[in-house]
Amino acid sequence: MRMLIAGLAVAASFQAQAQESWKFYTYLPNGKLAGAEGLAQVLDTVEKGSNGAIKFQMNLSGSLPINASDITQAVADGIVQMGDDGFFLGNITIGGVLRQPMLIKDEMEYAKTLAIVQPHIEKAYDEKGITVLGTYYYPLITVFGAKPITKLEDLNGKKFRMTSPEQANFLKAFGASGITISPPEVPTALQRGAVDGVLTATAGGGRIWGDLLTHNYRIGTDFFQGFVIVNKAALGKLKPELQKLIRDTVAQVTPGISVRMAREEGETVDLLKTKGMVFTNAKPEDIAEATKRMGAVWSEWAKSKGPLHEKVMAEVRAALGK
Repeated sequence: MRMLIAGLAVAASFQAQAQESWKFYTYLPNGKLAGAEGLAQVLDTVEKGSNGAIKFQMNLSGSLPINASDITQAVADGIVQMGDDGFFLGNITIGGVLRQPMLIKDEMEYAKTLAIVQPHIEKAYDEKGITVLGTYYYPLITVFGAKPITKLEDLNGKKFRMTSPEQANFLKAFGASGITISPPEVPTALQRGAVDGVLTATAGGGRIWGDLLTHNYRIGTDFFQGFVIVNKAALGKLKPELQKLIRDTVAQVTPGISVRMAREEGETVDLLKTKGMVFTNAKPEDIAEATKRMGAVWSEWAKSKGPLHEKVMAEVRAALGK
């Protein structure tokens, strides 16, 4: 009886909230990707849990006149109330620590690095009027090509779609160049030969662009992550119970997105092999050489960004023993 009364009280509280209609925008171009399905689950759970006090319109990349790199600002300006922000580095520069090529080699190192960097990321978002609700990450980014790529030397002279400006330093070190292209435009760029390949996770771009690619050189450059963000003023206008429902739901669902993508990484590799894609694991000496070359780049990048970035980078390198 007490549980029923408590449930009725919560329902009444949500009913007292004037119905809200929010837009959610993601950089993801395909609704079948793990991230898109997980975030759709978040929105559906909140809608149902709020007894209709809030309704969401989920928009995939390209469905609104917002570039993937502008999602941070679109949420800050209230153009959309919530966003899935993966191309945030132009606005949240401290997040670039997470994207330094060859700095983070596995999930354990990623967790250590995120623990150091995330408080600073959240502060940078907060200063723009945005609250971070949760985060997820893809498996290691590797090099996919529409032409043969089986060793570092094969990068020379080629153009790649990159997922962050920081990856340009890796490509440049081996004679390649990087181009920033929003996800919906990648297939056309590959078909027209505007790029020779992409830097992406197999569970991400590998799943949706695999048929346009022939080779995968598995040198793990970095991890790509998305931050689920909300306009702080819009969130603050909601009843506390609804705010809590949104926060709790995102916190519960986003870790599962990372887990699912880790599982899909191996599944997609197997699938693409059956379609004829050539997979080549990087030799230990190639990994060592790439890591050595990037060491100076990490320091130069941090120095160019300012004292905070130097401090955080130093903390991360100490934690990772690099």
